[in-house]
Amino acid sequence: MSTLSTDPADRTLPVVRPARSAWRETMWVELCCLWQCARFSRRHRRYFVIFLAIYGPSLLHWRRLRAVRTGFCAAQWIDDLLDGDRPSKREPLEVIEELRTEMANGRFSSQPLSRLTAALFAGMAPDGQREFMDLVSTMQCDRKRVMEKEVWSEDALRDHHRTTFRLSVNLLLRTTRCHARAEDVPSLIAALSWCSVFRDLDDDLRKGLINVPGPIWNAASTDELSQWARQSRVQAAAWIARAAEEVGALSDPRARRILGIFQRSVAHFERKLR
Repeated sequence: MSTLSTDPADRTLPVVRPARSAWRETMWVELCCLWQCARFSRRHRRYFVIFLAIYGPSLLHWRRLRAVRTGFCAAQWIDDLLDGDRPSKREPLEVIEELRTEMANGRFSSQPLSRLTAALFAGMAPDGQREFMDLVSTMQCDRKRVMEKEVWSEDALRDHHRTTFRLSVNLLLRTTRCHARAEDVPSLIAALSWCSVFRDLDDDLRKGLINVPGPIWNAASTDELSQWARQSRVQAAAWIARAAEEVGALSDPRARRILGIFQRSVAHFERKLR
């Protein structure tokens, strides 16, 4: 039997026996999502904003947007485990590797994270399931980077972060039943990648996750680090401007509305850094 549950607090959720009905399992999934959103929001208020953005539309389209709720909660739960933001009695890589095996086999255990992921997969097409598994594999790389104390080149970091956000944005677009894809908004993916690095740079460095390019990190120069940050922000401003044009050109009104929220959020962050 899998032992994916790593946090005693998760066991406060209702436990449903193997012979559970579809209705009871659906109720458990919805309660689980609410519980996880509360945990995320206690850690940082930006997750409460995401919670409102998800659950507001859900009130009008509850069943249709169930995959949005399960997708966000499952992905963020996995990310928190791998980042060390959620305590785990076991090595997070082992926990998530077990989950990846379950996803590949299509057979999930009765543990909370497995049940939540199973609910997500039940509402996704095979290509969406494969992309979610790719996203999980990409997130695992960050845990490996911390454990091995790896310092990557600027090109490697750029490709890694853009892959992460390409897959994340596609998950969002798929679960909200949009026709657009991340490939339609490359500048937005670049801008989100930049925002993620600089928004969490200090916290990541404290955890041992080095998102500073190797030559700059190895130089250990405050001036070079500041210059890199300034140049990155100037480049990000150009990406943000192009992202607004790309989002505005989308033929899918739902995708324009959703991705516009992210474009404006990154633009707000860039203005604050000025």
